[in-house]
Amino acid sequence: MNSDLLERPILTPTDLYQYWQELMHPLGFTERRLYIVFLDADRRAVPVLHEISGVPLHPTSEDAESLLALLAHFGDEFAFAILLARPGDNHMNDDDRAWPRLLAEASARFEVELEPLHLATDSALLPFAPDDLVA
Repeated sequence: MNSDLLERPILTPTDLYQYWQELMHPLGFTERRLYIVFLDADRRAVPVLHEISGVPLHPTSEDAESLLALLAHFGDEFAFAILLARPGDNHMNDDDRAWPRLLAEASARFEVELEPLHLATDSALLPFAPDDLVA
């Protein structure tokens, strides 16, 4: 991970977008994955990028709850940024929107702080908007 990325705090949604943009460059993915970054009390990324490969196209509440239950163990010390990556075009679809929707619901139940979620495809990096979180 680029040391410059680790030195800059992530204070705004724009900072987070730029962070993901630099970290995921160049875009291009062979399978669906979730990337998770832990942000410390100073809002700096911990120098380990966590990757979950082979995530399902159609997530379930149990998928999201399992992940957030795990993150809850670290929730007193960290906030979390999550990016969904997948191969294909830049058009956000309902399957993409299911992940942040379920993760947001689970984060509220487990009282885990999530930063705005993002989607990376082979051709674009996009933040999920609040409207994307509504079923």
